[in-house]
Amino acid sequence: MINKDEEISIVVCGPVDAGKSSLVGVLTTGNLDDGRGLARKSVFHHNHELETGRTSSISQNVIKYENVNGVLKLINTKTNRKYEPRIVETIDMKGLEISNNKVVSLIDLAGHEKYLKTTVSGITGMFPDRGIVVIGANTGITKLTREHIGLLLCVRIPFMVVITKIDMAPEQIYLDLQITLRKLLQRNAPDKTLFFINNDTLTNDYINIIDNQNIVPVISVSNKNGYNINNLHRIIYKTPQRDKFVNQPSKGTLVYLDGNFSVPGIGLVVSGMIKEGSIKVKQKMFIGPYDGQFVPIIIRSIHNNLREDVSEIGSNVQGCFAIKFIDTSIPRSSIKKGFVLIDNINSWKNNLVKSFVAKIKILHHSSAIETGYCPVVHCGPIKQSAYMKLLNIDSNSLKSGDSSIVSFTFANHPELIEENMIMFFRDGTTKGVGEVVNLIL
Repeated sequence: MINKDEEISIVVCGPVDAGKSSLVGVLTTGNLDDGRGLARKSVFHHNHELETGRTSSISQNVIKYENVNGVLKLINTKTNRKYEPRIVETIDMKGLEISNNKVVSLIDLAGHEKYLKTTVSGITGMFPDRGIVVIGANTGITKLTREHIGLLLCVRIPFMVVITKIDMAPEQIYLDLQITLRKLLQRNAPDKTLFFINNDTLTNDYINIIDNQNIVPVISVSNKNGYNINNLHRIIYKTPQRDKFVNQPSKGTLVYLDGNFSVPGIGLVVSGMIKEGSIKVKQKMFIGPYDGQFVPIIIRSIHNNLREDVSEIGSNVQGCFAIKFIDTSIPRSSIKKGFVLIDNINSWKNNLVKSFVAKIKILHHSSAIETGYCPVVHCGPIKQSAYMKLLNIDSNSLKSGDSSIVSFTFANHPELIEENMIMFFRDGTTKGVGEVVNLIL
């Protein structure tokens, strides 16, 4: 059976010290924080993260909600998979309908400014269904808060705001934060409305309001005493899948790869989002672009997001694939983030390009941008420098706030790109967003 549980992914972003990793730890383990970093220890990957308390990498943390005889249970997916998963919490769903099981990937992103490129890669390359912007009630809105909200708005990802540390913020500071947040959204997205969740329960009417794409829900929580954590679980459980690949024609199986690993005893493993189609164990596929072409591989085994062995996996979910090159002379180190898996080379050959045309808008730049400008382009999992050429004959430069039609030419090698994909480009403090409108063969 393919994808028997509904699956969504949520990026968790916000400035450093806002409590993002602690929030993810509380949600995934069911254990409250002690105020000294206990909850975030289950989220961190590296020793320096434990030492500094700051996230520097992208980590995926999975929640599973299971309907057990009409009662919603939170399953601890980090339990050793040799044993039965441990039910750690019962979610009070009074007033809300409980439907199918749901698997939720909480993608914890870096909050420090020096890791902004990692955060951008997570937002553009992980194809999330929703974003959570975490704001510390004691620190308020910072430059990075504005950056992350602006980025989510640019790439059209619906998001909600979670205000943490509500137990340690004076009431006036909290009220001032609400006013500042309203002004920020009115200035950057006047078509969106903040919706503050202040009651102790949520009903289906509230959920219908929250699901509106023009509504930005705001909920205040405490990772230490558990205030509103149950309501946050209820909102996450009722969050629907987003149509992430609208206006893109079907051409067969396609997997956008966001990671690769060398696992002892297993070999090369790649992970990514299955955009469309399905993949089976022992199936022949093609990976690339390697030296401008796709090379054949065999799928040896498949893991779903719960680290379960499966024989087949379908579309719109994350998966891990142990692969074997048919041509054994190809080095494992040649596999990079931004590669794709496809099942038919002919269907995708016209999408493998080195240049493309995009309609862009400059969000911020201190001076004029001219032909020859070379930012880093983020388009899905792709991250590569590209040279810009202005195509509008009425202007030979662009400045902040300008929109134009331009072409980008990758500096190093071709990439697989589809029309209508949202792209983001950056260079220091320069930032812009756009949409791919045409491929140059």
